Amino acid sequence: MSELRDGMASLVPDQYGNYVVQHVIEHGTAADRCHVFSIVANGLKNYSKHKFASNVVEKCLVYANDAWRSEVVKILVASGRRENGRENESMILSLIEDSYGNYVIRESRHYSYFTRPSR
Repeated sequence: MSELRDGMASLVPDQYGNYVVQHVIEHGTAADRCHVFSIVANGLKNYSKHKFASNVVEKCLVYANDAWRSEVVKILVASGRRENGRENESMILSLIEDSYGNYVIRESRHYSYFTRPSR
């Protein structure tokens, strides 16, 4: 695992390496999982739009704790400049329009962060 740790970021978008990372997310120690969650959160935008890495992001959403999911939601809805020049739109809009990113959004909607609490 210590050897994998150093190259984990390069495995996330890899055609075959993403399966290794997904296995770590499912079966790794808490420290190893936390390491992966940190990598994914730091590269969330690019990973969410990547054919292979988006599967890792989805797996993180399933296996992460609520604090991590909450941080991801904050990142997704934060305003910023998009590639096409439109300002003050959240990353979530960009992902909805993306062929891989929309799957990340679909997975994330299973969690209460995107739904209003009932009154």
